[in-house]
Formats: sequence, C-alpha cells, structure tokens
Amino acid sequence: MIINRNTCIDLNRAWRFGKMSVSTNLLRTYKRFKAATRAGNEAFLRGSLPLAREHFEDALAVARRLFQHAIDRDADPEIAVSSLCTAYRNAAETLSRLQRFEEAGQHLEAACRLLNLWRSAPNAPEGLRHACNGFFPEALELCITHLDRHGEDASRILAIYEHTAETASTA
Repeated sequence: MIINRNTCIDLNRAWRFGKMSVSTNLLRTYKRFKAATRAGNEAFLRGSLPLAREHFEDALAVARRLFQHAIDRDADPEIAVSSLCTAYRNAAETLSRLQRFEEAGQHLEAACRLLNLWRSAPNAPEGLRHACNGFFPEALELCITHLDRHGEDASRILAIYEHTAETASTA
C-alpha cells in the first residue's frame, strides 16, 4: 500500500504559495482523491478490506480524472501520474488481500498499459510523457512480480514485455 503524502504536500504547498495556478475544480478533484485514499488506508489498516476496496476504487476514478486533466494540460503531470499509480497500486494490493488475484493483476496491467501508451505518445504533452516514463519501470516491475508470485502463465508475462517493446519501437 502506498501513502503518497509528498504529492499531497507538494500540490497544497504550491497552490498556497502561488507557485502554480490551480483551478478550484482541479483542487477539489485532488482533495477528493486525497480523502478517498486516506479513507481507504484507514479502512485497510483496520482490516476492513471491502470498505478499503470501495475507497480505493473511488480514488482510482478520481485519479483517472486527474490524469485526463494532465492530458489536457490543466494539471501537473507528475502529480497526476503519481496519483494514478498510487490508486492502481492500492486497489491491487487490497484485491490481493481479498484473494482476488486476477482482478489485482488486471489493475496492475492496466496501469502498465496506460503508462506505456502515454510515455511514447507523440502527441502527448512532454511533461506527461516524462512523468509516465519515470513511473513506468516501477509499475512494470510490480505487475510482473504480482503475476509471477501468483503463478500466472509465463506467456502472459511475456506478452506484457512484448507489448512494451512494440510500443517503444514505434515511438
């Protein structure tokens, strides 16, 4: 489970000290992500995994909106990508604890595919490509480790690597 407090602090500090212009809607969206993540973490620590899953899925939905804002150049790409990775990882960890390994693997694969797509997308904002490229190796390692740990067929793991190589070669 990841509690990404640095991202929370950085966005709030930057906004408070006028270092970045953040729309009220975007700030509200980020605060909703932060609140859902915090609630999920608290439920996770109490052992209420179904409730934690609900909160983390909500955080993932909000993180996807933040990511869309980054695509539209309205949000800081590092914060958006970090939030998205945090949300996917928290949701996957909770699903694993609930013995729902297939769903957890799907979440991690979705994160890898999304980061891989945008890190090499020629029309993506430069900052977003850079952020996706920075977070991609950790996401890929987490996904492969999860699939391997839960006895996934090697062909599925190989397919992820092949997809990564194909995308990198076409960029």
